[in-house]
Amino acid sequence: LIPAFSSLCNYRTMFIYAILILLPALALSDPLGDLETKLFNALDADKNGQITRSELEIVFLSFDANKDGSVTLAEFSSAVDNVDPLFVGHESVLFNDLDTNSDSSVNKADIDATFAAIDTNSNGSISQA
Repeated sequence: LIPAFSSLCNYRTMFIYAILILLPALALSDPLGDLETKLFNALDADKNGQITRSELEIVFLSFDANKDGSVTLAEFSSAVDNVDPLFVGHESVLFNDLDTNSDSSVNKADIDATFAAIDTNSNGSISQA
């Protein structure tokens, strides 16, 4: 039971990375490769081996089609569906996980809360395990 829980936690972390990155290139190149490493490297804009909150914000807020500072379900769905067909039909579940304050949009506050949940040692960056 504990190994299964551990796998679930690692899957959830990887899943959050996948949601936040949403780069179509990843879906098109070697889909069976090491997805977690690819996602991490794509988020790590300065290639220093760590993902900062600002790197995460820049990538995720790029999904904000109307540039109002928040990502709606429609904007999110459009971005997610371009990544991988496996996301189609699951957009609202994924979106609701990221919408930490349940206000029907994902904004900087939600990104901060998601980042805090992933940054388990609270050092201001996420490193690959």
